[in-house]
Amino acid sequence: MCELEWSRSSVSMPMSELEYDLLAVGYATGFGRALTGFLNHGVAVRITRRSGHLYSALESANAPVVPALSLSEAENSWPETVSTTMQRHFVEFGDLLDNDPHFALVRARELFADCIALHHALMLPARQQLRDVVALVAGIDGADRQTDSTLTALEASMHVGSAIFDAAAALLDAEPEILDDAGIITTIAAGACDGDGYGLAQPGWLEDARYGRRIVGLLQTFDVTPEVLRRRRIAAEARQSAAAAELRYAVSADIRGGLDERLDAARAASQMAETHGPLMHVRYTHELRRLTTVHGVALTRANRLDHLDDIFHLTLSELSGDREVSKIVEARRATYCEQSCQCLPPQTFRSHGCAALPITVTARLRHLGTPPGRPTGTRQWRGIGAARGKGEGPLRVLRTQADIARLVPGDIALVPDAGPAWGWLALAGIPLIVEQGGLLGHAPAVAREVGSCCVVGAQGLATLVTDGEVVKVSGDTGEVTW
Repeated sequence: MCELEWSRSSVSMPMSELEYDLLAVGYATGFGRALTGFLNHGVAVRITRRSGHLYSALESANAPVVPALSLSEAENSWPETVSTTMQRHFVEFGDLLDNDPHFALVRARELFADCIALHHALMLPARQQLRDVVALVAGIDGADRQTDSTLTALEASMHVGSAIFDAAAALLDAEPEILDDAGIITTIAAGACDGDGYGLAQPGWLEDARYGRRIVGLLQTFDVTPEVLRRRRIAAEARQSAAAAELRYAVSADIRGGLDERLDAARAASQMAETHGPLMHVRYTHELRRLTTVHGVALTRANRLDHLDDIFHLTLSELSGDREVSKIVEARRATYCEQSCQCLPPQTFRSHGCAALPITVTARLRHLGTPPGRPTGTRQWRGIGAARGKGEGPLRVLRTQADIARLVPGDIALVPDAGPAWGWLALAGIPLIVEQGGLLGHAPAVAREVGSCCVVGAQGLATLVTDGEVVKVSGDTGEVTW
């Protein structure tokens, strides 16, 4: 017997039945396939839901091992393999609009799993490359300055000019003509991207369609203008150059010779992680949403559903046949609404009887991850500094995207994960404390680029600090005090 911990996913909203069947199962299948190749060991992603939220864990599995991509292969495969595969998939998504709902969505899930496998086949070697640069210089100034050396390495290898700058400029230019979710889907279907994956996709399919307006409101509240964005991009370039020069001076001569080549590779990896993967994920998610909506309309016209959104409360198996589903939908909608209002904090669950991963595999996974933080005093927490800077102000504990509207200048934001949606807060200059997620997550990467403070590894902090309590946070040391 072995023991695995379930950890909450980055989806802050509860998942409906169909979201779980399509997104969660598809993601688990694709991610397991990519991890198997990257780790050269069969890996399966086990998933479950509690109170509507998705939890996951890894275990050994009998799976065929396909050799992982190297970084250079991943770069070359983008135009040659990934783009052509995506285009073929999108044609098939279109063909599925006229198929039986059950068959269409089962096949769509398979396409989504293929996307996730490609996505992480690009992301995993990119993150490994970034970690290799960090490991190369970690501790060069002594143990007490290891965090400083790590941040210098990440700043030197960061991708400057990530898609969130262009997405923010487009939003500010478009306001108040903000697309609702249906408008975004239509635009995506026509071939456009929605901000290159930086959080304009709904975190939950049944969340409301006001997210774009919330982001515009956030940018305006924090005085983010096109000129501010331009200055921040210039400042990022200067910080990157200064960090690279500092590394060249600090490392030994035998390392210095290959440092520039390593940094170039890490920057390419950072660009891949911050642009290509999210873009793929968002586009496929919208294709799934569009396909589901079309079939929801068809089932409504056939009088099987009362409203097109009812389809989200059915499982894939329940879409086949002609069984009566109105009572099932009514009960599940009520449960979903109740869970949405609860906004439960992240929890830890344990599962017994799973096939444990070998120590060598878990060690490599830990190398890619970030150690969790911990209390270091009655009123102090020590996490990991992910982006330099300091902040002091009332702590706002954010649980859903709707909580973004609560933020005002001077606040510190405690967010559940390091996902792309929370990168908007860093862009607005809000100091971030991240519960789950590591140094290489999207939000910390944006924070480093825009020069906004960020600390990761804060799971459990929300149980010690109340919402509104004044805290001090240091992205240089990873310390939070109150």
